[in-house]
Amino acid sequence: MRKAGKVLLVILAVLAISGIVGWVAGPEAAGGALLMMAAGLGAFFGAGWGGDRATKVEEYRQELLSKKKFGSPQQPNNTRNSGDNNSA
Repeated sequence: MRKAGKVLLVILAVLAISGIVGWVAGPEAAGGALLMMAAGLGAFFGAGWGGDRATKVEEYRQELLSKKKFGSPQQPNNTRNSGDNNSA
């Protein structure tokens, strides 16, 4: 199933559960159920997005490190003049 289909099913399920709770226990309970489901789904999808993002960042980091390791050696950045023996 495509991602859009899954999202649509989740939205419909949340609305159905909220509607049933509202019919059985009243509008205040429906609002509470909707809020709790939204927080749970937000945490679930946020954690998934964060994990994907962290994986991409780590791959990029490893790529940069490998380029730096196998690339031309960089000379150290020396800010002091060779004739200056005083420490600042």
